[in-house]
Amino acid sequence: MGTLGLLSPRSFAWRSNLGPEQKEVAHFHHELLNKVKSCVTGDKINAIMHKNAQETAQLQPPHKYVPWLVIDGQHVEDYGDDLLGYICARYKGTKPAGCRGSNRANVCLNE
Repeated sequence: MGTLGLLSPRSFAWRSNLGPEQKEVAHFHHELLNKVKSCVTGDKINAIMHKNAQETAQLQPPHKYVPWLVIDGQHVEDYGDDLLGYICARYKGTKPAGCRGSNRANVCLNE
């Protein structure tokens, strides 16, 4: 059984050691899980992945590792420790809400 099989409501809720609240959530999100499964296995995602592969193959210089960050057609390595700030500083047009002010959250996994 693949990962998507594990996400099916039946196996997720009834064949696991989840508590009653988690089973209830799985039951009520059956439709959402089906939409996710449909999205990640359908023709649309295949077309998107194919397009991304073609664009990756055309990168100049060719990518050497992942993630290979490209902004405005240029490979970027030196953005310091603030990728969002780097992008916001170069954003053309009205800045999105995430770029405005100094209220941007500094989020670290272990803090």
